[in-house]
Amino acid sequence: SKVGPGDTACDLGCGLGGWCIEAARRGARVLGLDINLDSLEKASANAESAGVADLCTFQHSDFTEPGFEVPEGVSVLFLYLLPWALELLEPVLVRAMRRGCRLVTFQFHPPTLVPVEVALFGALKLYRLPDSCNGTGQPAAHDVAADRPDSPEAVADTGLLDTMD
Repeated sequence: SKVGPGDTACDLGCGLGGWCIEAARRGARVLGLDINLDSLEKASANAESAGVADLCTFQHSDFTEPGFEVPEGVSVLFLYLLPWALELLEPVLVRAMRRGCRLVTFQFHPPTLVPVEVALFGALKLYRLPDSCNGTGQPAAHDVAADRPDSPEAVADTGLLDTMD
């Protein structure tokens, strides 16, 4: 997904903010959305501890509410959600991609969308419509690892994500 300084990245279901922090370290402005207020407080504290709080915003959000949409201006959306949630969100994701948003999913993937790139033995997938790279036709500077409990932090250092344009 090549997340970097020109991006506004969003993690839907951000939990403790690990992915958000990594995206901010790479220069992106980041929005972390979650339904759990305790997780949002911890994510904010974690971003502060990591020195990237100025690039991170954490907000309460419930994607199951009618009318939920990916916020305008988001250029990269990261999703590590269960299959039922991805199925529910698929029309929302398509609308976001039509606006130029790149989608990155980890471990679970939308049922009918076709990825343009696959890494980590199929666990990490990138989706985008043609010419929807950051609204410019060009990818941003860096990839962001899926920083989750089920994904070793070492992934960020392997170079595997550098294959995803």
